[in-house]
Amino acid sequence: MAAHLVIEMDGSQHGLSGNAFRDEARTRWLQSAGYHVIRFWNNDLVNNMDGVLERIYEAIHGSTSAEPSQFKHRRYERAETADHPTPAPTQPSKLG
Repeated sequence: MAAHLVIEMDGSQHGLSGNAFRDEARTRWLQSAGYHVIRFWNNDLVNNMDGVLERIYEAIHGSTSAEPSQFKHRRYERAETADHPTPAPTQPSKLG
């Protein structure tokens, strides 16, 4: 959270046009909220774990040779938007 980084792992179904469209809509929404989104294919985890970890480190610290630094997560209230790509959570009903 403190790095404002979202990491998505995608299977082959994300290559289909409808899924790719939803992924792009979600990515645009996350970017508008100040997050950086990086996406990997599932087979990258199996075949190239070192490359995945280097890319994540680079996204967090700016380069693979940068010294790590501590992040302090700040919580903030966000405005509810009607065009959010993920449905809003529902409130539990109050039983009287």
